[in-house]
Amino acid sequence: MNLIDTLERLGISYHFEKEIEEKLLHLFNLNTDYSDESFDLYTVALHFRLFRQHGHRISSDIFGRWMDVNGKFHEGLKNDGKGLLSLYEASYLRTRRETALDDALEFGTSTLKSIAPHLESPLSKQVVHALVQPLHYGNPRIEARNFISIYEQYQHKDESLLWFAKLDYNLLQMLHKEELHEVSRQHIQFEEELAKEGRSYAAHYAIESLKELVRSYHVEAKWFIQGYLPPFEEYLKNALITCTYCYHTTTALLGDESATKEDFEWLSEKLKCLWRGYSYVESLVT
Repeated sequence: MNLIDTLERLGISYHFEKEIEEKLLHLFNLNTDYSDESFDLYTVALHFRLFRQHGHRISSDIFGRWMDVNGKFHEGLKNDGKGLLSLYEASYLRTRRETALDDALEFGTSTLKSIAPHLESPLSKQVVHALVQPLHYGNPRIEARNFISIYEQYQHKDESLLWFAKLDYNLLQMLHKEELHEVSRQHIQFEEELAKEGRSYAAHYAIESLKELVRSYHVEAKWFIQGYLPPFEEYLKNALITCTYCYHTTTALLGDESATKEDFEWLSEKLKCLWRGYSYVESLVT
């Protein structure tokens, strides 16, 4: 299970999908007794997270050993940074009404924040990163790049896996650059074809919609970096763009030869009215 977790975190598990699924199914069907004290918190939480990530129904009752009669996690776990981090990451795979995992998230978050400065590296770096960006919410490629740098500091790292992960990451970067170049080339060709048909306005509105989408993504990025929580009205105004409704609606008309310039102008005004309409309703409510 540690190997599977490492492969996934390094971003190279897609090379072994069949083997991983077969191994996980085999281990899940063993019906392991996690009440056995030979299993520590780190291991149990790791198994729980991996099984749920891959669609295997495993009960959160397996964490009962570390909870008191009131359903609260033992204070002694504050001395187990590795186990707490594993529990914290596992808690993001919870479902509705799993109060034990709700408590695990609350307990894990507050405790990890307090002990992070006292942990040794690379565990301290993992904790700090997880508190900002939990594994379950992260982008796999970005998380892989971060974990590669952390895994390098592991005392018992597998040098072959590390080398393979770096090679694979760099090769994928090159592939993505080639794909981006090809998409850009096709985009130019598409614009030229639209111009020949007298429909260059279609590309104009699509590009403008994309620019607005990028600007709105930039706004959200600044909010995240600054730790700013915008009021609902301010958030919704930006979210109406980042939900990509405007962009997808506009680009959907690119391939429609019957769509005229007037149609794009009408759509542009309708999208503006969407926000104005919300503002009006919001003012009535308040």
